[in-house]
Amino acid sequence: MKDQQKSKTVKEEVKESDEKKDEKKKLTFWDKVFNKKKLKKPESVAVLYLRKNGIAEPMYIEPKHEMFRVGSNTYHQRKDCKYLITKNKIPLVIIPEEGLVPTGNKEYYDLDVQVRCKEHQDSAIKAIRHAEIVRMGYDDKIGKKINPKVAIGILLALIIGWAILRGGLI
Repeated sequence: MKDQQKSKTVKEEVKESDEKKDEKKKLTFWDKVFNKKKLKKPESVAVLYLRKNGIAEPMYIEPKHEMFRVGSNTYHQRKDCKYLITKNKIPLVIIPEEGLVPTGNKEYYDLDVQVRCKEHQDSAIKAIRHAEIVRMGYDDKIGKKINPKVAIGILLALIIGWAILRGGLI
């Protein structure tokens, strides 16, 4: 009697699994285009809290109504989180502790203010130039890349010129 009940439950489980497979196969076009898993909001926020003593403390916080609190400040999940981490695209925010000032060495602070500002300007200009070079599609080492359309145009011009020199187009 018990064996029959067990076999019925196994048969029922097999039928249920077959029904689930049929449901998965019957996805409509819109179900395939708009994946609900990709569109859902992340359930947690990653926080990298920078302390005054030089320790970076990682935390995972669950926001309530897209708001979360670290220390005495309140942050918004979409406005304050600038980075995404992992495959799940968890938002990340980097928060310094209140009153945290970057420290430099004594030689840096002994320099004149104008010299320090000039160093910062030079490094910013170099970074902007490098970003423009990368955006244009070529690097200093490689040189300019040839556009395929231009290469085809040059090839056609060479073929036409060769045909004219050999005896005309006719």
